[in-house]
Amino acid sequence: MSRGASAAVLLLAGFLWPSVCLSQAIRLNGFGVAATSAEIEEVRQTRGLGIGIGATAEWDRWGLEARYYHAGLQADFSVQPDYDVDQVDLTGTWFWRSYLAPQLGVARRFVSPELAAQEVGFVRLGVLSEVRLARIAGLWVKGAYLPFSRFSGGGSAGLSLEVGLGVEVGAATDRIQGFAGFEYQRIDREAAADVPLQFSLGQLGIRFRP
Repeated sequence: MSRGASAAVLLLAGFLWPSVCLSQAIRLNGFGVAATSAEIEEVRQTRGLGIGIGATAEWDRWGLEARYYHAGLQADFSVQPDYDVDQVDLTGTWFWRSYLAPQLGVARRFVSPELAAQEVGFVRLGVLSEVRLARIAGLWVKGAYLPFSRFSGGGSAGLSLEVGLGVEVGAATDRIQGFAGFEYQRIDREAAADVPLQFSLGQLGIRFRP
């Protein structure tokens, strides 16, 4: 496991454990991922598959989700080397209404080998909306603004946004649910020249309630 991946797993476990111990509801996630990363208007583009784990702790109107995933990305062009990407993602949610929940989160994306692509850390301010389509099916939509981003290669961030869409299969009270989701992120990085970063992530997995 790379240095970045090890740090991500330790951070995820250390941050989540106290909240899980105090929570009223716990869900554990396992999922496969399909990721695509592009820099400089898709000239440096990679894509590949991987796996992820996560956990969600909820109490009263509050929720905390920790997520980690790893993917091996392969280049479309010879100018971009293959590399591994690891990301740890921590998000807090306040369930203000059943259909409207503000979110605050932080995330850190590592790459191996170093310098193969930009490593990114960012803060997220977003909104989540969840609805039940039927007793055994639900839909969620989310969007976020990234007010602060930091890059391994330096530079600053202009307009930075995330959007996501997903579905879950299974009643809310079921111990096991299936889910699928897609997320897209664009960070307009400004260095010596404009070098926007685009990252997409597809997920397919199961949730288990102990």
